[in-house]
Amino acid sequence: MSKAKKIEWSNIDGALPKPKRLHLEKDDVDSLYHCPIQPCEHDGFQSQRGCRKHVNNKHSWFFYFDEKPRVDLKLALNSSKVQTNSSAASASTDDDLSSTRSKPGPRLMPSFSPSGQIGEQLTTWLTGSGGGYKKDRPAQQIVSRCLKFLKFCCEEEEELSFDVIDFSLCSPSLLFKFIDCLQEECKLGHGGRLGYIDAISELIDFRRVNGASDGVLRKLSATDLYIKRARKTVAKMMRLQWTQNLDIESLEARGHWASMEELLEVVSFHLPRYEQTMKTCQNDPRQVNPSDLTFATKFLVTYLKGSRPMTYQYLTVEMVKAAKATGGFIDQKTFKTAGKYGFDSVILTDTSMQILDGFIHFVRPLLKPQCDFVLVTKNRSQHSKLGNEVSKLVFDAIGKYIHPTRYRQIVETQSLHALDDKEHRTLSEDQKHCSVVAKVHYQKRRSREVAVKAHECLQK
Repeated sequence: MSKAKKIEWSNIDGALPKPKRLHLEKDDVDSLYHCPIQPCEHDGFQSQRGCRKHVNNKHSWFFYFDEKPRVDLKLALNSSKVQTNSSAASASTDDDLSSTRSKPGPRLMPSFSPSGQIGEQLTTWLTGSGGGYKKDRPAQQIVSRCLKFLKFCCEEEEELSFDVIDFSLCSPSLLFKFIDCLQEECKLGHGGRLGYIDAISELIDFRRVNGASDGVLRKLSATDLYIKRARKTVAKMMRLQWTQNLDIESLEARGHWASMEELLEVVSFHLPRYEQTMKTCQNDPRQVNPSDLTFATKFLVTYLKGSRPMTYQYLTVEMVKAAKATGGFIDQKTFKTAGKYGFDSVILTDTSMQILDGFIHFVRPLLKPQCDFVLVTKNRSQHSKLGNEVSKLVFDAIGKYIHPTRYRQIVETQSLHALDDKEHRTLSEDQKHCSVVAKVHYQKRRSREVAVKAHECLQK
């Protein structure tokens, strides 16, 4: 029997730009994972994998729509083949089908070998003083992007040479064709294209310090100008997309925005289970369910993020002990923002210190950690996916998808109403985050205030 044709739901009108994440939690009553689609009559699954497979096969529209769209089967299948949006029609499809079409991407682009002489020279230069002492991984990424650009310009050449580099960098038309190819054929976003533009800029500097002729240097100066203009153009497109996608009304429509009142309910919603888990860990550790230990870690992460949405991934037990002698302050360079801000300070209140002490003394030892970090997984290693844990507990409490970055945006937007400009700037600096949402929201509010005052003046 031939396999049924499948619908590309992401190409249907009204589809979300990115697929939703599927959060699954085991039911406490029957210990099964249930399908999140309400009309589904399936009894439940023993594992998350089985439930995810069920949703992918039977309800694949769920990842792009809140409700099942009504589409014409023939139009939808044709739109999958040509990769264009399909218009909604009156007929409803009973078979929920997903697409297996592999999306094009820059990873599939042909490239010169990075193990060649010039590739190794470029890597050495990037990791040295001339290229800015870049780490190995960023340097390899830049080299990979440059080699793809050079192969795009000289696809018939088998070996990389400086003549190939000179020809590619001195051809503005090829440069713009490559940038357009990344957007149209590879479907790369604005941020990804900026990464390629910056990599080509590094390649220009590399060529300048490796004995380029006067004629090539003159042409590279012109290419530098084109690179700057291309970077400005892509950055402008990115800002326009942010303005559209990060508008508060659109975020509310997709369920990605919550009020501060709703967020304040998250901790109180999960607090009874956490307190019960703490009592069991303290009085009868042998009766503690492993899932309760995982939940306790999620609760602590959510509580800490709520007090200050910074990363606590690198918080160690010794830092907490030392904070008791410094009034709750933790000054540490090992936090996530050290690369940009150099030094980061966190303050723990008495309540935060009490919760941390209880977790460290009663919950953390049962996880049998193999590291000094406070937050560990059930595999006894450092916990790294803190944002996922916050999203799960917030969704369980208020039914909205909120991650730490979105929480920072909500805090900053709320601060525009409750604080003056100086206080708002202090709060934003403490969070180490400049919120585009808050900025756009402020500009819109300011624009409305100007319109009201202008109307009053016109009336006078």
